[in-house]
Amino acid sequence: MKTLYIVLLLSMSLMTAFSRDNELQKRNEATIQTDTDLVETVIAYATDGSESKYSYTYDTDGNMLNKLVEQLTNGQWVNQYRYTWTYDLKGNNLTYLSETWKNQLWVNFGRYTKTFNSNGNMLTWISQQWKSGQWVNYGQQTNTYDENGNMLTQLNETWQNGAWVSTSRNTYTYDSKGNQLTYLVERIKNGQWVNIFLMTSTYNEKGNRNLFSFDSWINGKWLKSSKSTYTYDSNGNNLTFLNETWDTTGKLVTSQRGTYTYDLNGNNLTALLEIWDSTGKWVNYSRDTYTYNLNGKMLTNLVESWLNGKWENSSRENLSYDTNDNLLSDIFEVFDIVWINSWRKTYSYNSNGNLFTEIYDEWTNEQWVNSDNDFSFLDSKTRTFDGFNGYKIEVTYMGTSAVKDEFNNTSFSFDCAPNPTSGQTIINYTVTEPGIISLKIVNSLGMESAKFINNHIQEPGVYSVNYDAGNLAPGVYYIKIQTGKKIETKKFVVVK
Repeated sequence: MKTLYIVLLLSMSLMTAFSRDNELQKRNEATIQTDTDLVETVIAYATDGSESKYSYTYDTDGNMLNKLVEQLTNGQWVNQYRYTWTYDLKGNNLTYLSETWKNQLWVNFGRYTKTFNSNGNMLTWISQQWKSGQWVNYGQQTNTYDENGNMLTQLNETWQNGAWVSTSRNTYTYDSKGNQLTYLVERIKNGQWVNIFLMTSTYNEKGNRNLFSFDSWINGKWLKSSKSTYTYDSNGNNLTFLNETWDTTGKLVTSQRGTYTYDLNGNNLTALLEIWDSTGKWVNYSRDTYTYNLNGKMLTNLVESWLNGKWENSSRENLSYDTNDNLLSDIFEVFDIVWINSWRKTYSYNSNGNLFTEIYDEWTNEQWVNSDNDFSFLDSKTRTFDGFNGYKIEVTYMGTSAVKDEFNNTSFSFDCAPNPTSGQTIINYTVTEPGIISLKIVNSLGMESAKFINNHIQEPGVYSVNYDAGNLAPGVYYIKIQTGKKIETKKFVVVK
């Protein structure tokens, strides 16, 4: 039963992947950076008031060298974790080290080491853990390749009783065009290699997969578990998908098929999923309908379910963009007699078009409420930045000025006096439009030195904040006030 469940899950995952493939290609996520700016910091704000800061450094080739994670505690940033990478001259990642901050010291936690061949293909990967003051082997992977760089074998081992012990291996074959034909997975059982499953694919003349089969090794022989067949139009767009699954006795248990349509630009317009029922006929199951703007950006995604012989609304997604096609909002709704808000994401961008903020809200008690969520995005090198949890992230970039003096803004104005100061200064600001306000002090590098207001809603009016700058080192600082995408900074000087 467990094997059948895994097969069904894999089949449904494959079907979902193909049904969404074109839509995801056309939908340009707001968090994919198109400029060459490198991410310098990401600050995550959580609903419990906590803040985490992630800082990054790079070598001259743009390879990430360090990642530092800090937590805001009593107004000060406190170390939490640190990650370090090294590279060879070709940019291949050789080592990775993770450390934790304990008792005011960095303590080793884990590391891995890689080797590569002259073509940049990874040959070995060894992971280790720091235990009792020394590095202890944990896992190892060894790969082989053909002359075209296609992986042929992958051997996985674990460290047991002072020696490497094989646990699994994968074997791959390819056609003359580099398309993967077979993928065999084996495991060690009772000291011998035993087959687990085999994936087999065939392709049309354009390299599109037209047949995919998944077989399981049961009782010493191969039994078919699932088979998927695909057709395409002349542009390579997937037109149909047929998936069939069998149980361990060879009995056909499920069959699904998908049908897709496209506009002249290759944008996926509809995705229809049907199920083969017990009466021997195809029955509608779900239907997705998409719309796009003139630049091919997805505007809406309507999902319907087939209930009692008719299509019923299930959910819909609505997206909006700025004039540069940067995603501004993504709102998800569910249908229950009427459309009901569920969640939304809102975005803002810097002057280079790179992500500046992303905020996640959920619809609660008939209003949008900040809610914690996991955030991730890609930079211009398609590296994934993740691990951020909160209702908001704020991203800054290297090569972009962290502060701008006297930024023109019509939503608020402010000043401070005395300036320069050796102690007390009064920050006066006027809010002309209601909004969410943040007020902080940063140094000349853009690093936060103090915070007074953290994303609080303020109505139009005149406000004052008394601040003792006596704890700051002498130098130039900036008062930074922000509402939405509008930021204004003012320089002030601390003297002794």
